[in-house]
Amino acid sequence: MKWFFILSTLIYSFASLQVQINVLEKHLWKERVVLLFAEEENATTQAQLSAFENDEQGMKERNLVVYQIYATTGINPQKNVLTTKEITMLRKHYQPKSEGITVVLIGKDGGEKLRKNSILAVQDLFDTIDAMPMRQSEMKRKNK
Repeated sequence: MKWFFILSTLIYSFASLQVQINVLEKHLWKERVVLLFAEEENATTQAQLSAFENDEQGMKERNLVVYQIYATTGINPQKNVLTTKEITMLRKHYQPKSEGITVVLIGKDGGEKLRKNSILAVQDLFDTIDAMPMRQSEMKRKNK
């Protein structure tokens, strides 16, 4: 019985990770991902999205894409709707706050780099990214 429990837990964990990877894997080593979590689209999420849109050039320079993930719906950077399974798995994996918003930065390597449970100032986002070794290399290559 103990082995059955361990095996079923491993299979479930692998399946959960697989969906999370499938959703974000296309960005690995190409783009940094911002996950904007909230229970629903509201004035706060709109303010955060507007802040990102107002510095489109900075977002583009840092290879940033944004996912909007709400309780029952989600939108990818191409403005396509996420499946219920993708939403559930992303929420389960990143465990956002149940109230307000949670903003998570995922690096090009797929690791979580920053988390904030309120509006994230775009300059704070950029400062975090610009301090990363990979970004430092990108800036050096660009200036050559």
